[in-house]
Amino acid sequence: MTPIPAIGSTMTAGDFETYHYIASSRYYFPAFSASKRWKPYAGLDLAYIPEVNLGSVAIDYHGAAPNQSVNVKGNEYWTLGLVLGATYLLSDNMTLDLGAFYEHPLTTSDASVNMSNAGTVANVEVSPRGLIGFVGFSYSF
Repeated sequence: MTPIPAIGSTMTAGDFETYHYIASSRYYFPAFSASKRWKPYAGLDLAYIPEVNLGSVAIDYHGAAPNQSVNVKGNEYWTLGLVLGATYLLSDNMTLDLGAFYEHPLTTSDASVNMSNAGTVANVEVSPRGLIGFVGFSYSF
């Protein structure tokens, strides 16, 4: 019996980028410090990601077939993020915003991978998650 190369293969993707469309909610706690310029907040972010482009993904068949590299692009998915941060009042109408959120996938991004060296097509689910930090400025008119 010959093993099927696709079953024991390992796929490795490098760094990738996504675009997020985010609906944010924030609860601001009372300001603290002697100057009352720091204001912590917590919130939830609901995000829609239209596509995950993993780019070139290396497939290692562990000797059962020649290794190969394929481009993988997944479809849309949704995430929910828990946000923690603080704003610092720089002036009457400008703030510095610091924070982080943990992104958890609510759905998966599905992709088809043409594993031509194994003679098959694999359907995979991609569900990126992790801690994301951010810095920003807000200006009020």
